Amino acid sequence: MSRFSGLDPVNTESIRSCILDLKEQGTTIIFSTHDMGVAEKMCDFIFMIYKGNKVLDGTLAQIKDQYGADTIRVRWDGSASALQGFDGVSRVTDMGHYQELQINNDPQLVLHQMVEQGAVSLFEIAQPSLNDIFIRIADPDSDDQEGGAEA
Repeated sequence: MSRFSGLDPVNTESIRSCILDLKEQGTTIIFSTHDMGVAEKMCDFIFMIYKGNKVLDGTLAQIKDQYGADTIRVRWDGSASALQGFDGVSRVTDMGHYQELQINNDPQLVLHQMVEQGAVSLFEIAQPSLNDIFIRIADPDSDDQEGGAEA
């Protein structure tokens, strides 16, 4: 349960503002949450535990750099299912207005394959959210599961 659950938006923002003011004054704050979005907005340093074990720690920037090189967002004329068959694409998530791909190869290779099969209107290398990173670590099908990703 989030530290902000049960609060209306005004009080949530008030508490968040107080915590961030303390942080700006140099106060060390230990903040425990399951809400990765809140952690991403409020924390400079992340220590993540999964099944009782530390699975990663570091600054938010370090963690995103570690997991960010293999995520791209695309929008194109082709289907999301067609992307799954491309060389270098390991996972496709259809986000509605765009697709998010996890790749294990050069992003330019994926772009080249897309251009050969349709018009591309969006292609960006994206850093995953902290929530996406946690899901990757906790996903039984993930190569990074249970401490495979060490900071």
